[in-house]
Amino acid sequence: MKKLCCFSFILLISFLAGNSYGHFTGKGHVHTLSKTEQVFLNPDCRSTDTCDLKRFTLTMSVYEVWFSDDPNYPTYGNGVIMEYETDSVDALEKYAIVQFIKGCVFDSSKMGKARSVEM
Repeated sequence: MKKLCCFSFILLISFLAGNSYGHFTGKGHVHTLSKTEQVFLNPDCRSTDTCDLKRFTLTMSVYEVWFSDDPNYPTYGNGVIMEYETDSVDALEKYAIVQFIKGCVFDSSKMGKARSVEM
């Protein structure tokens, strides 16, 4: 019985691997649907003592990816390029790009009946 189960499992895995469509056919292409670039300069650098930071650029892109030439199944994706320019190589390590998410955490649930508490 144990051998039959192992054989059935191997047969199932072989069948699923043969029917998977995850390979690349070489016929795909990528379309850029939109591209937005924001450039932030540092004109008031003397007040923050950051005159070695010249600019920060944020480029956001939206893509439509075709893994085959079938027009019915595109995949969509977003991308971002963040870059900054300093006046020297030594100043590169003074700055870093970090992700900051502002928000809150909450839990909610649906209860069947409201209960009252008597004291």
